Amino acid sequence: AVITGDAELEAAQTRWATSRDDVRESLFVRWGVATYRGRLREAADLVAKGEQAFGAIGLWPVVGRLRAGMALTFALAEDRTRATALLKRLEHDHPVEDTADELVVVAALLRDPALARRWLPVTLKPRSTSLEDRRVATLLTALADAASDPAKALGALTDLRQNVNESEV
Repeated sequence: AVITGDAELEAAQTRWATSRDDVRESLFVRWGVATYRGRLREAADLVAKGEQAFGAIGLWPVVGRLRAGMALTFALAEDRTRATALLKRLEHDHPVEDTADELVVVAALLRDPALARRWLPVTLKPRSTSLEDRRVATLLTALADAASDPAKALGALTDLRQNVNESEV
């Protein structure tokens, strides 16, 4: 509803999401809408609620994904201070394997080649031999390069063929 601009449907979905007793049922929908709409304070508040709700039941990988998503959102909004603060929490509080891809992307957006290069080896650990994983590795390497050399990154991406039906890259 948000993406299509259907205000009536969005209002109905928001009413449903906010009527839920358990924040875990609707948090990701509400967070996605808030970030899409640029309501960063609301999105950050939802991440804090998610930290409490998912952390209380030991779902720390979910908390890590929320924090990584919020760091990416702050980086896209060019809020370096808040993006960096979340990155530090991610590096300290979560297994790097859970959020390494996001760390590389955020580092590239922040133009921090040292951070991008520090996490790149973790993202390149073999997951499988699939074409999808090779594309992801190429993309992440190019993003890490983009933090210091955008021209080199673009060169790496020229060979990255994309078929939307085959990939989520």
